[in-house]
Amino acid sequence: MSPKKPVRPAAKKVALSKAQRHMQVRLAEESWKALRMLSIETGRPTQGLALEALTDLMRKHGKQVEITGPDTDE
Repeated sequence: MSPKKPVRPAAKKVALSKAQRHMQVRLAEESWKALRMLSIETGRPTQGLALEALTDLMRKHGKQVEITGPDTDE
């Protein structure tokens, strides 16, 4: 008789809009510190700064798209 495997509890499902996607970015320590300092100086969350940067990148490439997130501070 083989030993029973422990039953793993089901992962909690987070209610997300189907239109919402997540992105993870790795930054060098100095880049992270610079971003945090800008966040502190401007009083804006890093998420908002990142969304603004992505919008600027799209415009640089001729795309008139406003990048937004779940907690857009604009």
